[in-house]
Amino acid sequence: MAVLPFILQNGSSCKEPHCHRSLFVSSEQPSGVRFVTTLQPRRGRDFYERGSLKVCVASEGTSSLAAKPKREDAGGVTKSTFCIALAALVLLVPFGRYGEETGKGRVPGPHGATGTIVFTLGEWDCPPRGILRPCYGHSNIWLVNSDGSGSRPLTRISAFQCGSDEPVWSPSGTRIAFTSTCAHQDVPPKTPYSEAAAINGNSNIWVMNDDGSNATPLTEIDGNRDPVWSPDGKKIAFSSGRALDGNDAAGWNANVWVLNSDGSGAVPLTRLARSIRFVGSYGIAWSPGGSKLAFISDRALDGSNAQNTNEITNIWVVNADGSGLVPLTKLTAAHTYISEPVVWSPDSHKLALSWNRALDSTDAVEPGSPSNIWVANADGSGLKPLTRITDRFISASEPDWSPDGSKLIFVSNNNIWVMNADGSGAKPLTNLPAKFSPVVFSPVWSPDGTKIAFQYTDIVESTDSGLRKTPNIWVINADGSGATPVTHWQSGGVGGRLAWRPGQ
Repeated sequence: MAVLPFILQNGSSCKEPHCHRSLFVSSEQPSGVRFVTTLQPRRGRDFYERGSLKVCVASEGTSSLAAKPKREDAGGVTKSTFCIALAALVLLVPFGRYGEETGKGRVPGPHGATGTIVFTLGEWDCPPRGILRPCYGHSNIWLVNSDGSGSRPLTRISAFQCGSDEPVWSPSGTRIAFTSTCAHQDVPPKTPYSEAAAINGNSNIWVMNDDGSNATPLTEIDGNRDPVWSPDGKKIAFSSGRALDGNDAAGWNANVWVLNSDGSGAVPLTRLARSIRFVGSYGIAWSPGGSKLAFISDRALDGSNAQNTNEITNIWVVNADGSGLVPLTKLTAAHTYISEPVVWSPDSHKLALSWNRALDSTDAVEPGSPSNIWVANADGSGLKPLTRITDRFISASEPDWSPDGSKLIFVSNNNIWVMNADGSGAKPLTNLPAKFSPVVFSPVWSPDGTKIAFQYTDIVESTDSGLRKTPNIWVINADGSGATPVTHWQSGGVGGRLAWRPGQ
């Protein structure tokens, strides 16, 4: 892949219509640090790219969602909505290519940082339109302050078919757990910066310090994802397809596992054995009180080693020691589904989820299959919908509790909404056109409850009737005011799991 570097001078911007893709070299960096940065597909999505990719950078960053920043056309980049994705990497983050700068040459962001956000970025090499071959790529973990400053990579993977994603902060805010598909066995030194990719894109759980140092694999058996810290920071839960005895054996169902934060003491909390049909457990959420874990699974409701009727998923809860495994929901109707994430209220008393279940609470799909936000008590009682959407073209998804538990934010009709914890007072925090989808996604509260970070896709119709999708991180105040971009990618964008550093 040929790359053409250019220099980004103090606060200047590249507005040339033929800006070349690839390298930003900060003129303030005596060592000539260069970053090649682009973005991967979000879960379940991948794209082909037509023509050569070009990057331009805007020089101002003071726009709001009401008056979106004007973004230079990045040279006619187009993407269709179909691609043969590399199976191991399709689980990463939204597609795109981006260029980022460092030092004083960085595009300025909004002022008033209240914390640090960790997220995933990557690079993809897709064939021209009409060429049927997979997209190849890699991803890295990045940090950015909520005022747009301090954008920097924590991992520096450059090998294709290799990536790191799913970053989550430790409760202390000093370490980050993440998933990496990079090889580490027999590849010295053991670091995700290795230029070798794991065979078949298999993944493992890693931890590193908040500055990217001391990156260490906690698992060395393939098929591990979805890390989540215990509230005391001593353990990490994850989903794994390893055999129940801990060996690396193919064909096993995905179970919920827990290990110590140093990688020792791995034990399964669920015990699905090998079966003909794959049965999975994923979307793990540890209760803030630390005593329980909730997750999504399509296992049979009687707890047997079989798939649920019609392969339908339900919410399950298990005690942190592996006892007390029970389903909180018990649907079997075809075409019902629960979307990630499932989130605990701060007091551990309730769970919120997005579900297309019938609003009358019968074992059926709501006509038209719109998803709504539901809540249930931690024991499964009191299950009820908080939203009551019936339009087949609108859904409510991606709920997140405010730190004090009094409110929930969620995505609906391509905007961020907020409502009281009982479902009352629902109102939009953003006012964006709903012509295209998605426009906003992945909203998360700041730890102090004053701000909300999310990903916003600026979608512009191109001259050939295609769409240019540019996801960026934005931050708004809790009342919906002060919407400002934190990142400023001109083509491509950011994506994946967003997480604020705890305590900020």
